[in-house]
Amino acid sequence: ATSAHANLGGMIGNNSAGAYSILYGRTVEHLLSLDVMLADGTRLRLDEGASTRDTRVAALTQRIANVILPREAEIDARFPRTVRHVDGYNLDLILKQLRASSPGSESRATFDRVNLAHLVCGSEGTLAVTLEATLKLVPVPKTRGLAMLAFNTVDQALRALITILNTAPAAVELIDDVVIGVALQNRQYCHYVDLLPGPPQGERGAVFYVAYFADSRELLRQRFDELARLFPQHALNRYEDPAAMNQAWKLRKAGEPLLHGLHGPRKPVTFIEDTAVNPDRLAEFVADFRAMVARHGTTAAYYAHASVG
Repeated sequence: ATSAHANLGGMIGNNSAGAYSILYGRTVEHLLSLDVMLADGTRLRLDEGASTRDTRVAALTQRIANVILPREAEIDARFPRTVRHVDGYNLDLILKQLRASSPGSESRATFDRVNLAHLVCGSEGTLAVTLEATLKLVPVPKTRGLAMLAFNTVDQALRALITILNTAPAAVELIDDVVIGVALQNRQYCHYVDLLPGPPQGERGAVFYVAYFADSRELLRQRFDELARLFPQHALNRYEDPAAMNQAWKLRKAGEPLLHGLHGPRKPVTFIEDTAVNPDRLAEFVADFRAMVARHGTTAAYYAHASVG
């Protein structure tokens, strides 16, 4: 769900990540420990090195290692490298921790770097019930800014994505002409469309929301200037005012609900959602997907956390 409905328990269950995941990663990257209950009623505290303090955790970790280590090469070869891969159990993370652990005796490994909380995270309630969680915090950004960059088409926007990512943004979000067009027909959201760059009345093919965090206003404006220099032919709006940025983000977050307001008897179906495609292949993926949709005589709308695929 969106941040308006999310809570930490659900985020741990799903290993959630939002618009700023290019900067902060997923929930698992911030999870220090979990107090959990297993199916048999056993309560455990899972954190780094718990195996060295609790023989029950050590025994459980050994059983998990017996699953993972024989499949080491397969995990290395096949687990995705994208930032936002949340497509199953975090075997790759536990494998790294097993490798980083100190050598033990012949009869018993140490598992001192293993944190089984990172395996529970993203397991969607299938391994344990979360009772308590300890998470680390990150500093609040000193300054925030939002640049909005217009493109003629979604394909053109996605071909520019890697160049935008090289400017070190905190987030890159995409909305397309379908979402913009529906927003123009909505009594509430039509006013937010005025914040978008480019011509009025929904003639933009796609708009990128490019968010920046910086330590000062001067550094923030340098980021804006760099983006403008890279795309001199494209309409660009810059926002530093929190109220204006909040209104702009409301339009992006309303992408899926707005589509259900399309006029006529045909309504959109939430069909393929939350794919995680490497950003350098995103343009290729969307082009192939659009061709597939067209072969079936229909269309699709595109909105995305484009920064992480």
